[in-house]
Amino acid sequence: MLTAAGALAIALALASCAAPVAVPAPEPSTIVLSTTTPSPEVQQPMPTLATEGYPVELTVTLDHRVRLGDALQVGHDLGLDVVGYEWANGSAAGGNHIGDKSVDDLLSEFHQRHGTEPEVVKLVVSVLVEDPLDPTSYPRFPLLITGATTDFAAPAG
Repeated sequence: MLTAAGALAIALALASCAAPVAVPAPEPSTIVLSTTTPSPEVQQPMPTLATEGYPVELTVTLDHRVRLGDALQVGHDLGLDVVGYEWANGSAAGGNHIGDKSVDDLLSEFHQRHGTEPEVVKLVVSVLVEDPLDPTSYPRFPLLITGATTDFAAPAG
């Protein structure tokens, strides 16, 4: 199984032998997820995900900080293989892999380390791509507008 780090190492090795190639930045798009169904004209489709290929991990950006359970539910509702999350609480930020842990276990571990709950800003998802060295083969995820509330408790001091 080729990891993202392995693919990056191969890509860097190959890049030293090839002429540089400019890759245009993708146009941002959004998909709206909320408790009320948004009108179809504001929804953007999710990318079609491959069913065969090499596994890589990508991040999917959320439109605002949300609770861990809400973030994981968004990923589940979209049929994504969520393997981790990135969080940003004030001036601290980081990322955690999920493994086979429950939301309660993840929250308990985070609270033990940081004295608060994670404010999730991105989901880390595992997807299959045809060519891990070709960024154009990677799906481009839209910004996810979750509609989830953000009533976080104040961080423990």
